[in-house]
Amino acid sequence: MDTNQSDIQLRHAKIDLMTKSVFLSTICLSLKHIFTEDIPTAATNGLSIIYNPDFLNMLTAQERTGLLAHEVWHVAFNHLTRVGSRDKMIWNKAGDYVINQLLVDEKMGKMPEGGLFDTVIWHKGGGTTDGIYKILP
Repeated sequence: MDTNQSDIQLRHAKIDLMTKSVFLSTICLSLKHIFTEDIPTAATNGLSIIYNPDFLNMLTAQERTGLLAHEVWHVAFNHLTRVGSRDKMIWNKAGDYVINQLLVDEKMGKMPEGGLFDTVIWHKGGGTTDGIYKILP
């Protein structure tokens, strides 16, 4: 797996994120960034952000920044440690709705196609991961 192009694109996204948010870029730079073909898109375990290089390469520059900010927000919101006994898939989706609304409102890059975004769900859940989790099926 050749990740040279992905590494360059990720560095550009990190620099772009630095111009948008000192808070997020500080967290971002404290995390490990790993490339693997074992996942279809991207994810975080709270210590690292893991990227599929093919997925990263097909995104636009603004989508890469949005993806990076999205994964960093999961860490900032402690989504992985706050899940508790809740359903992990639904909890992650609830977090995605919160984060993607934030990305759009704060113009922190572009959300890649297929990202969970619904202002009605966001409002019904009170704009919080806990609130949205309670209303998701």
